[in-house]
Amino acid sequence: LGKDADKITKNWYSKFEVSFNVREVTSKNHSWVRLTLPGRKRADVRDRERRQKGDQKEDFEVVQRILPKLLPKKEPPTSMQEKDFCALLSLLSRETTERCNQDLPKNTLQKLAGNINTPELLRSIVPFTMTMVMQAVATLHKRGHRFEEKALLPILRAAALEMHDSDPPGRLWVPLTVVRDAVLAVCK
Repeated sequence: LGKDADKITKNWYSKFEVSFNVREVTSKNHSWVRLTLPGRKRADVRDRERRQKGDQKEDFEVVQRILPKLLPKKEPPTSMQEKDFCALLSLLSRETTERCNQDLPKNTLQKLAGNINTPELLRSIVPFTMTMVMQAVATLHKRGHRFEEKALLPILRAAALEMHDSDPPGRLWVPLTVVRDAVLAVCK
């Protein structure tokens, strides 16, 4: 904690009673602090997110190296895994896509949706999340890329499952604006 260690006192923990349970041990100067169940869940999610960021960075670097070769193509390579498709869609949504073939994002999403069931799809894209995919789809849609409904519906189902299923590890909450943009992308 470094220089902030002095700021974390019993009063600080008491302000966050949803996350911490503070009990006095022997006197007012000695207290025992324990994470509550909701606090532990939030801490676990943050820890998982930090670890996944490192894994995502590695996957982004791999796809970034092959991105210049992919931009003029219509289809992503068949050797790519589901998590690579997520990285590619995310990178395409961040890049200016004038050099990108108009069909590359659409075909990448179709390959990601594939013939895989929703729970298996969610497991296969780790360290990425389906909400990241939907953010990329919404961004690409705003730039004029079109996606087929048969590819969007399984992705939207997986994103909905991911958002509402908060007990299994790796499930995150997303801003409502992301959900709105994702639904609008599917409806157009």
